[in-house]
Amino acid sequence: MAKEPEPKRGLSQSVVSRRKILALFGLAAAAGVSEAVLNACSGGGKNEVAKTSTPVPTKESTPTLVPTAEPTPTPKPEPTPTPTSEVWTDEDIAAKLFSVRDSANSVADAYPKSQLLGVLKADTQTAFEAFKQVLKTKDYSSALEPLNGFGNVGTNIGQFICFTTDGKGEPEGKAWVDIKDFVLKVGLQYEKAGYLEAGMTETFKEAFFTFPEVCPNPNGSAILNN
Repeated sequence: MAKEPEPKRGLSQSVVSRRKILALFGLAAAAGVSEAVLNACSGGGKNEVAKTSTPVPTKESTPTLVPTAEPTPTPKPEPTPTPTSEVWTDEDIAAKLFSVRDSANSVADAYPKSQLLGVLKADTQTAFEAFKQVLKTKDYSSALEPLNGFGNVGTNIGQFICFTTDGKGEPEGKAWVDIKDFVLKVGLQYEKAGYLEAGMTETFKEAFFTFPEVCPNPNGSAILNN
């Protein structure tokens, strides 16, 4: 017995649904292509975020410094050094000591009959020996006595020059200057060093080497006030 043909079945629900979905996707794709074409032609379309390029910083050029001439400083004048009094060493003082003794003795020898100069040599020798001892022992504080002794010798020669007309001007003029310089310079040096009392040099000057501006002997004034 022949089999009866089976009746045709309609499309199942799931098949129909799948076809619909595919059809919809196809339409959407077609619409998308069309929209893309339209956008390309019209320049429209969705707003895209514009890509901005980050600016590369340019290297700043270093300005060339133009050297400016600096003003030449005005040189300051060097201060003039204050002159300092010469300092005599013991050797210097010893040489002066012998010179002073010889000068004083030359006056006594030049006027042997002068009563004013009668003890000049003896006084000179006493002061000379005492000062030699000062230098030998380096006991400079004991220099006061021999300096007084030479001051007295200088006073005697000064009186001879100022108050008598027996002199000829030399050798008494040189002897007086030599003795005065020795007593005042050594005295001041020892005074500054503290070996003599302050003001002693000025005392020597006033006591032994100050004479009237006008002496009875006109020639004496020129010698003593030099």
